[in-house]
Amino acid sequence: VAACPLLSDWSAESMLESTLATAGGKSADFDGHAVLPSYQSLRGFSVARGRLLDDEDEASSAAVCLLGVDVARDLFGASDPIGRDVTLGIEADPSQKDEKARGLRVRVVGVLRPKGQAMWIDFDRYVLLPMSTAQKRLKGTVGVDRLLFQVKAGSDADRAAFQVERLLANLHHGTVDFRVRLQAEFRDSMEQTLRIFQCFIGGIAGVSL
Repeated sequence: VAACPLLSDWSAESMLESTLATAGGKSADFDGHAVLPSYQSLRGFSVARGRLLDDEDEASSAAVCLLGVDVARDLFGASDPIGRDVTLGIEADPSQKDEKARGLRVRVVGVLRPKGQAMWIDFDRYVLLPMSTAQKRLKGTVGVDRLLFQVKAGSDADRAAFQVERLLANLHHGTVDFRVRLQAEFRDSMEQTLRIFQCFIGGIAGVSL
């Protein structure tokens, strides 16, 4: 952010390969995201129970997660899930030598407040866990899929996007292997948004207004 004075905050996320969570003999489909703590405020997430992910979770690669309200209901019904364990991916199998291939067992520290759906995205089926945790402990999670930047109030979003593009190009030694898109562009057309995500996922830097 210091290198881009028009920005107030930033974050990063990776989409998880695993889409099945299990706990106590029950299972639930989920949309998994490994994130930095700042992602939660940028995306407007808050908790109905428990707490959000924090800097200590990220620094220690803690085996913790936040559940979307629908995932929590499918796994635990009306019971309080805080402090309970959930396995993301394949249920633990002692015959697997690769620890990452057994799935990741995490402890629930929070349940997200309901957010509903936006186009094809169902926020209530989200599961969030620390970025470092996924990269170190969950099979198939490497690198970052998307960077998110928030523009300072009253600042010009197009100029901020230009700053981001210039910074990322310098970091990539002049190779432009990413695409910066303003949040307003995502709202222009659902079809266009779907095409952008399908073509450029893994190389998008989103700028939030």
